[in-house]
Amino acid sequence: MKILHTSDWHLGKKLDGYERIEEQKKFLSDLLNIIENNDIDILIVAGDIYDSPNPPIEAERIYYDFVKKIGNLKKCAVIIISGNHDSGKRLTVTRNIEKDFGVIILESPVEIAEEGRYGKAIIKNSNEGSFEIEINNKKSFVSFLPYISDIEAETIIKNFSEKEDKEIDLSQMTYSEKIGFIYKMKEKYWDKEMPYIAVGHIFVSNIEIDESENGLEFGGAYTVKLTDLPKASYVALGHIHKPMKFTKYKAFYSGSPIEYRVSENKYNKKIFIADVKTDNLKIDEIDITNYKPINNYKCNSIEDALNISSEKLECNEWIYLEIESDRTLVASEVKKIKENKNVVDIYLKLKGNSYEKSEILDDSMEKNIKEAFVKYYKFSNNNAEIEPSIELLNLFDKLITDDNKEGEEI
Repeated sequence: MKILHTSDWHLGKKLDGYERIEEQKKFLSDLLNIIENNDIDILIVAGDIYDSPNPPIEAERIYYDFVKKIGNLKKCAVIIISGNHDSGKRLTVTRNIEKDFGVIILESPVEIAEEGRYGKAIIKNSNEGSFEIEINNKKSFVSFLPYISDIEAETIIKNFSEKEDKEIDLSQMTYSEKIGFIYKMKEKYWDKEMPYIAVGHIFVSNIEIDESENGLEFGGAYTVKLTDLPKASYVALGHIHKPMKFTKYKAFYSGSPIEYRVSENKYNKKIFIADVKTDNLKIDEIDITNYKPINNYKCNSIEDALNISSEKLECNEWIYLEIESDRTLVASEVKKIKENKNVVDIYLKLKGNSYEKSEILDDSMEKNIKEAFVKYYKFSNNNAEIEPSIELLNLFDKLITDDNKEGEEI
């Protein structure tokens, strides 16, 4: 079975208010090309299709356009689980329609998927949270775990214990152990003659990883140990935006396809193609085009920031400016920098004998300039407790709203 694994599309997500729809469209277009040219049997999307439970119309539009196009390819099936950003109920509203296009949408770890044909694929032997899938004369067992809270995990295990008439002490079980238990509940339906594909939208801790494997540092109660993951032929994970490989455990994070934070520009975005057999696993990594990189520039002065903004006026990148200066920005300088529509944020670090603080200037230019003026006034008086008078603030307001005097320093 040849699987294309991706996750965390976050359709509709913005960058500090700036639209990313065009980048998301390009990714989905490239994804279709990869599917068409690589004989993919199943596309797995391991959660977070959207960035919010109520996505904007444009985000839904490009998703449904993708569903239609992938259905028309008649190449593969699509398995989608809901993530913590999705509304599982909302995703499943169009489930019956998407079924004809080969799309299988799963919102609950214990739901029983409807058996029958999904485009080219056939689902049979469907049970709580698992099923067998056949496509292109290949078969696999699939278990799935959409994002769930600790309470939801507990409820699932309680229901199982009552149904099976077994005593289970939940008080001593960690979240990780509950997740491991839920996966094991499903494995009794697995025909060992076929590959086992597990899908989950979870945080995995790196406690058990080898030195050769890259890990993650995530705290909190909702982490899952690698040892509690199922012993599957391939474990397709979502939730983390960085591509990760836990090869010893056959577990992989594809990561998000687009840079959604400044911190994400430190690594390449990828998707994984997994050729999954019962006793063998082959992984190919495909680098995704960075449609519009996020870059952070450190400026030694306001003049440096003005020059960078001007030089990169036509560049296809999102820009963050970190400015170190002994004075604040004036309105005309902010306006000049913001002529470059790709400048997302300006971080201004003022320095002085008794005042040193980082400030963020965003699109609310007049408000932030006024705040910056107050802070600069305190700094210039060498005493952070002295505030400008009401009369001086009123004068400042008049100056920044007067076109003839815009940009005049005080």
